[in-house]
Amino acid sequence: MQSRPAIYSEEPIESGRYEALLEIADLMVRHRSLPELYHEMALGLRKVADFKFLNFTLYYPENKVMQLHLLGGEPASGFPTELPLEESPTGWSWQRQQELMFQNLEGEVRFPRELEVLRAKGIHTYYVLPLTTGEKRLGALGLASVKINAYQEQDRQFLRRGAELIALAIENAGTREALREEKDRLRALVDINRTLASRLEVQSLLPLISECVTRVAPPRLRRSNPV
Repeated sequence: MQSRPAIYSEEPIESGRYEALLEIADLMVRHRSLPELYHEMALGLRKVADFKFLNFTLYYPENKVMQLHLLGGEPASGFPTELPLEESPTGWSWQRQQELMFQNLEGEVRFPRELEVLRAKGIHTYYVLPLTTGEKRLGALGLASVKINAYQEQDRQFLRRGAELIALAIENAGTREALREEKDRLRALVDINRTLASRLEVQSLLPLISECVTRVAPPRLRRSNPV
């Protein structure tokens, strides 16, 4: 009897990467604070590409700087938390809306404040991608590896898709936060109206109105958050 050929149900090599992208996409529909969101996205990217550490930086138009929001993986002491656009690889990527690839940092003279820290940590490859949605340029994502030329075109394709999903997740989280803040301001206005309707003496009104107005004040006056 002739034996039948074996049938293999081998899973595609890249299936784990696709699953990781699905996990990142799922973050968009979860209710997460931004710090928790950054942390979970970093864990998801770990399944997409190998890196020693990564960083999320967001652009702050008030000061025209790129500000670090997460340094995931092995900490890099001395890594700048805030840099002007022209002094930062992530600023270059955000401004031009282009990827920036350093296949080998040895001999690289640009962006010394950031790249010198990476070289001191044994980093050779540094890959930066813009974080952008159809509505807004948010910032940039940087991944660092100890290998030379660590990310090939197939790796980059997955990371590009990951960066798109991350940008959408960040924007979505920021929108939810803005809606919550607007709801709080509207609630404070309702309290002012009720106070005016229930109190007749001006002297007793002033401290109550002052407390309500403080709650209505724009959040940027109380704290700094670009998203």
